Amino acid sequence: MNSKKLFLITGLALFTTLFLTIVAFRLAEPNSNPNAAPNALASYASEDTDKYSQNKEESLHEELYLSKKGEKLIYQKLVRPISNKFGIKISVNQFSRCPSGVDYYQITSPSEQTPYFFMQLSYQDGCAATDLCQFRVSLEQTSIEVWNEEKELFMTPEEYVAQMEREDLEYQMEVEPTENLPDESPAQKTI
Repeated sequence: MNSKKLFLITGLALFTTLFLTIVAFRLAEPNSNPNAAPNALASYASEDTDKYSQNKEESLHEELYLSKKGEKLIYQKLVRPISNKFGIKISVNQFSRCPSGVDYYQITSPSEQTPYFFMQLSYQDGCAATDLCQFRVSLEQTSIEVWNEEKELFMTPEEYVAQMEREDLEYQMEVEPTENLPDESPAQKTI
């Protein structure tokens, strides 16, 4: 084969592959109509949504996640103050097999009974993780309350950070057996 035919066949194969890839991605999209109405979850996830959606009852049955506004609030009220107080400079968002730093994860979504995101705050030092506290974020994502296990009530993030000590960040290998485990997470108790 001469070089012109080889170039033509290679170009045709490349074009066909590119065309089929584009078609496959278009077919795999859940909704390729750009004029379609957004679902209720997307309205909650938008950064500037502060109020319940019009269709509150339907949307609360879906799994909800914090928006950027809620994440920013948690970083301002809990993650950054704890990191600053104890001189923690490494973030769990850095790429590592065993990241270090203060991070959080969502336990439950808001429901009709409790309009809060329940979260768990943890500290990781390499591969050893220590659960620090449970806290809740309002559905509007404007306030945070930290659960105090000793007093069995919620407190402000500022109070929680002020009472923290370096020992709270240390990994504890042994766990004491507990009796009479509650049916629900203590932070989900209503006041």
